[in-house]
Amino acid sequence: MANFFSTEVTSLNAAPPVRIKVNRLMGRLRYAFGQFTNPAASGAGIADIIYFTRIPKGGRILGWLSSVSWSTGTASSTMNLGDSVTVARHLAATAITTAGNATPQVVTSSNGVAGYEVTDETRDGTGVPTSTNDSDLRGTVAGAVVAASQIIATHMVYVQD
Repeated sequence: MANFFSTEVTSLNAAPPVRIKVNRLMGRLRYAFGQFTNPAASGAGIADIIYFTRIPKGGRILGWLSSVSWSTGTASSTMNLGDSVTVARHLAATAITTAGNATPQVVTSSNGVAGYEVTDETRDGTGVPTSTNDSDLRGTVAGAVVAASQIIATHMVYVQD
C-alpha cells in the first residue's frame, strides 16, 4: 500500500525540515467578535460598508468554527462579508431578511487565495502581497437597506502564533 503525505508532513519530513507557519500547524485559536446595531434613523443603506472587527496580519480565519448572525431585517436585504480587497472573500451575498446565521466560506482560489492569511493586502499581479497590515472584516449591504435596529454580529475564530 502506498503512503501519501500532506504538504505539511512533507515539509516536516524534509532534510532539513522546512518551517511551517504556525497558522497551519501548532497555532493558537483566537476569537474576534463584532456587533453592529443599525440606527433607527439614517442607518446602513445599499452599498454601505459595515466594519465588524479587525483580524491581525498572519491570522487565518477558520470558517467552519465561525459564524455571522442577524436579527430580522428588511425584505430583499443581503450582505457580503470580506475585506478591502475582496468584498465577498468570506461570505457571498446572503439574505439577512429573517433572523438567522451563516458559516463563512473557506477561502479558495475563486474568492481569494487558498489558505489565505488575513491581511489588508494589495497584490502585485504575482500573488505576492505588497502590504501586510491588520485586516478589517467588513460587510457590504446590497438589495435593500438594513432594517432599523437590526443587529448583525460576526463571531470569527482564527488561528495565529
